[in-house]
Amino acid sequence: MAQKRTEGLNIRVLEDKEVLMHFGENPAIDIKTGTFGPGWHSAGLEPNDSTWNETRNVDSNKTPLTGGQSATSYTAGDVTGSVDLIPGSPVLDYIEWPDTVNQDSVLYRKHTNEVAQAYVARVHKFQSGVMGIKVSREKANLTVADRNQGNDPTAHTLNIDYINGDDEVMFEENYYLITEDAVVKVEKKIFQDIDNLESKIASGDAFVPQGGEKGVVYVKETDEVAKGVDGVDLINFKDPKSGETATVAKTVTLPSGVSGGTFTITADGHTTAAQDYNATGATIQAALRTAGATGVTVTGKAGGPYTVNGASAVTANGGSLEGGSSTTITVK
Repeated sequence: MAQKRTEGLNIRVLEDKEVLMHFGENPAIDIKTGTFGPGWHSAGLEPNDSTWNETRNVDSNKTPLTGGQSATSYTAGDVTGSVDLIPGSPVLDYIEWPDTVNQDSVLYRKHTNEVAQAYVARVHKFQSGVMGIKVSREKANLTVADRNQGNDPTAHTLNIDYINGDDEVMFEENYYLITEDAVVKVEKKIFQDIDNLESKIASGDAFVPQGGEKGVVYVKETDEVAKGVDGVDLINFKDPKSGETATVAKTVTLPSGVSGGTFTITADGHTTAAQDYNATGATIQAALRTAGATGVTVTGKAGGPYTVNGASAVTANGGSLEGGSSTTITVK
């Protein structure tokens, strides 16, 4: 029994906070350290004075009875939330226009009934050094209605409609104490252990969010996570002042009549291992990402043609192809 007035976690002053999304099917947060596993994305920057809103509705029905009495029944209602985000992040762009076609670097924004869905995690760090993580157990529906823009950065409100699971457990929550040496678990909820965590951090697949421990930065950019991991392709807009060359879709076509042999594709200096003449786009994409071209996507049927997106320069070597009219692969 609490006999004295105590300072709860939510009364303490927040030092930093962040919202993260996972669009795939296997979200994981390490239970011991609060490290986010593969497929998580930061939703982006928030205004300094922003607030997180969360509403849990319980519907009531009152039935009048004789003798001036009444009976009231209660039914769990919807749970919603919202957060203000500054435009510019790939995550917010995807949520605003989830049905977008990227063709030859032109974005075709479709206005359909499709909405973005993702697991939502909220990270909040208190000045006391306690870090809390609250994550939805089911994918939430995500929408952004207003897209106002002024001279100064104008936040867009992200509306979150949470979904209750079959077991009626809607959230998992965990707290950690950030010490000088490490993050120590304080209060246990239902998270999971991530296998080979250190190697995932080293490879960039796992990270500690910026809204958690002060001074920790991401080890993987949001546009470098494979679609097979996070479920979506996010569009990342490059800063023209950085000197990076804008990427344009490239079409790779093998010579006609090819019946055997192998070839390689190079994207921004990263070359695949030898690929079979009848490789699919997915196979080539995996090979490019293994070679280091992590932001490149490749589509196409077995034997091509293949469409390569996300690379400034694409070349191909067909010197080991067999049976075709030539060994020259066309890239344009």
